Amino acid sequence: MGRDVVGSTHRCVTVLAERLQGDEDVVVEEGNELRFTRDKWNTLQDVVVRSMRDDDRCNGSAIIQLTTDLGAEQEVQVSVADDVAQGSSGSRLCGVFRAPDFAMIDGDVNDENAPYESNDTLETAQFIRNPITVSGYVKGPGTGVLGRSRSIGDISDYYTVDLLKGHQISLEIGNSQSADLDLYLYDSSGLLIDASLGVGNSEMLLIGVDGRYVVEVFSCTVFNTCAAVGGSNYLLRIGSGVAVANRDALRLSNDFVPGEVIAILNDDPSFAKTLGAEELLSDLGVIVKGGELRRGGLLEVAPDEATSRHAVGKSLSTGRQLRFVNAEQRRKHETLLAVKALRNASRIEAADPNYRLKPTAAPNDPLYGAQRHFPLLSLPAARDITTGDDAVTVGVIDTGILSQHPDFVGQLVAGYDFISNPENALDGGGKSARIGDTMVVNAGSRGVIIDI
Repeated sequence: MGRDVVGSTHRCVTVLAERLQGDEDVVVEEGNELRFTRDKWNTLQDVVVRSMRDDDRCNGSAIIQLTTDLGAEQEVQVSVADDVAQGSSGSRLCGVFRAPDFAMIDGDVNDENAPYESNDTLETAQFIRNPITVSGYVKGPGTGVLGRSRSIGDISDYYTVDLLKGHQISLEIGNSQSADLDLYLYDSSGLLIDASLGVGNSEMLLIGVDGRYVVEVFSCTVFNTCAAVGGSNYLLRIGSGVAVANRDALRLSNDFVPGEVIAILNDDPSFAKTLGAEELLSDLGVIVKGGELRRGGLLEVAPDEATSRHAVGKSLSTGRQLRFVNAEQRRKHETLLAVKALRNASRIEAADPNYRLKPTAAPNDPLYGAQRHFPLLSLPAARDITTGDDAVTVGVIDTGILSQHPDFVGQLVAGYDFISNPENALDGGGKSARIGDTMVVNAGSRGVIIDI
């Protein structure tokens, strides 16, 4: 601006400062008209800009336009701290927060100031990318903290996502003491594929086939079934990863007998004056089928009771109508809900579905359990498919092998030394047998234990 007025024949130049655009709480105070005369041409003059006190208590920003009476203009970007009341204390975090590409936010969170887009039904499912981490909130009607969904509730969040075989869906529950969140998986038509109905702080599902799916985060709202009825934040993580075993997991895809539960009754003497065992179990929708309850009894989920209390009751209380693949899947779902209710009963020590167990092929090595790398490679499951073929030759690039180990006798072919002596393919670096033994160990052999 100075170039426009220096050398002017005018004896006085007036500069006017005004807010051109920006936050409305940023104001140019009185005295915004500056006068420059020849004798005060280089005198520093101030324009006072203030960010008035408001609800957000964050810094204000604006563009201030300086205009002279000669027609010259200049724009200045300013950032001004809020006028904070005297005696205020504490920290404040201000600015614009943007989620990274691998993170998204539930479209209908409880915050009344957040953007709103309903994802409460299969038809209005929110599309999300993969891999992704979604931050969200669900709750039953009249529960949880004050906010947009306090009265009407927000029991379900649905997400549409494209998944590949082996991908993992995990749900981390912010407060499992105040809310019991479950995880459901549907195909693109809304047919139930799998579910995880535990009572802890996490749920997890694995994808078996490539495709487009709908994932539901559901807040359990049936008082005699759920561990808690309320609201909670959650993190939904989707993508490839290592599945973490959960002893208390209740997954629909697990192999168990539909309608059967194994339960142990709490032997606390203080329960002696309360309901009898059979009366208690009947009230929970199961009947004794066999065994000793204080050691592990076999229970049957009563079909009528299960239908009215666990399956239909849950649907009526939430407006959800689940579409099952067949009658067996429906019965398995009822069974998991019964187990959930039993686990939440104070007189029940433990409850699980009646899992079907199958023998697996494993080496007779007494120290097999110490070879912790085998499970990480899924080798126990591979042995159920094949224990090897003598016609297959496996090449290992390594510094050497323990050639005299019993597992390798008669199994090795001539090797090659790429470093020093091609005719002497032996262990020049003191190598262990871990890699080679994993490849060529005989079915049922002792194996190799490495102490590291």
